[in-house]
Amino acid sequence: LVAKDKTMFGKHEKSDPYVKVYFGSQKVGKTPIMYETLNPVWGKGTEGHEMTCSLGKLNTRLTKRFLEVSIWDHDYGTANDPMGVVDLKFPKEYNSQVVSWYKVEKGKKGHRTYCHNASGELKIGLEVKLS
Repeated sequence: LVAKDKTMFGKHEKSDPYVKVYFGSQKVGKTPIMYETLNPVWGKGTEGHEMTCSLGKLNTRLTKRFLEVSIWDHDYGTANDPMGVVDLKFPKEYNSQVVSWYKVEKGKKGHRTYCHNASGELKIGLEVKLS
């Protein structure tokens, strides 16, 4: 995972971002916190962090075929702040990887991930494997 934007997530000062991945209401992954940055790269090099999320037995006829990728600013002593969200649709074909930049959205008003000044982009690679 890689994020970019000079004023990432509506902030002009550095943040301590991390990402949580949800499938429905179930948290299936989380990145490490990247301290004092507006352009985090989760992992080594410029390609970012590889995260494996187990979704259990996946029914190919699911109505919810997306992951919610939410970005958070880690805070000490107070609640962590949401910085935006990407609703990531499953690829049309299983067992093939899709890598792309996605616009960080505000999210739904009243939802835990809502951020009124969300901005920036998140580079995500997704591969859904059926076993």
